[in-house]
Amino acid sequence: MNQSKPGWQSQNAALAPLFLAVILTVTYKLGDGYVMGHLIKSNDKLIATLVYLTMGAIVGLIINFLLCQTPIGKLVDPSFQSIHGVSLKAHRGAAISGFFAALSTGIYLWSFRTLDPSIVVPLTSLAVLYIGIVESITRKVAFRRVLPSILLVLSGVAIASIHEGTNWAVTGGTLIVLLLVYNVLNAVGELVSKGGVDQSDAISFGFWRFFWLVIAAVFIAVGTSVATGHFGDYIVALAGSVGAIPFIIGVMVVVFFANGWANRGLALSNATTKNLVMTGQVVISVFATALVGLILPGVFPSAPTTVFEWTLRLVGTALLMWGVLRLRKE
Repeated sequence: MNQSKPGWQSQNAALAPLFLAVILTVTYKLGDGYVMGHLIKSNDKLIATLVYLTMGAIVGLIINFLLCQTPIGKLVDPSFQSIHGVSLKAHRGAAISGFFAALSTGIYLWSFRTLDPSIVVPLTSLAVLYIGIVESITRKVAFRRVLPSILLVLSGVAIASIHEGTNWAVTGGTLIVLLLVYNVLNAVGELVSKGGVDQSDAISFGFWRFFWLVIAAVFIAVGTSVATGHFGDYIVALAGSVGAIPFIIGVMVVVFFANGWANRGLALSNATTKNLVMTGQVVISVFATALVGLILPGVFPSAPTTVFEWTLRLVGTALLMWGVLRLRKE
């Protein structure tokens, strides 16, 4: 994919923080899967999503603020000084990106009530594919160059989704929402984030993006629960899930470092480079989910249960990853 890129020195400097972000991103997404599956006290898929979206956002913002008051911020991004004094343009980017992040996060959390991390993580790592499709539509890249990647991704998703006893009426709908809605929202948020990070620094932008994510998340959660007539159920589930807060705090500490290093890598490169490196979580998530399932059987009930199913999951995600990585050659 032909596009302007930063110099090779900046690209190489971006790899270290991005690789750290990959490992930590897989870690916190496994944590999110556990929280959604075991710690949120609601059998209703939508209510559970709204509850964790609210709790995770608020707890995450508090953790983010506290860590920004320590030297840890400079550990992630040496250019960080303070969350104050961020330009209006950076705030605007943070607000837009935070809004799209709240929407995409809601979809991502919702999917955990149907799918396990070894398929959710790969399907939430396809923003760069959509950027390629947009560029083909705007004639920056010939569609015939993007088509093989699209076919590889779709084939990979189909193979990775094979699971004995799958309810395709439910699973199929979740897969489509992740593929067509989550990744489009995420791609928009990533493109907006690049401008915001360039106008500030990785930590400051990350904090204000999280701030606006909280505003949007609470508005979405309250508005959706009221509109669907389940506000009372939402409040009850919110109160009943307070016991999950200690675990959520741990998850949000990991999120702080994962997002901080991802933003640092974005600042040193570009949105496409960042997403290509972050694609590494596609295959890592399969092994990580299998390892957790081996240590704690049943923690992810929807995960593959046989060697054959895990092999299909690995082959499918490898095809998906190949489809994304081949865009780098175009």
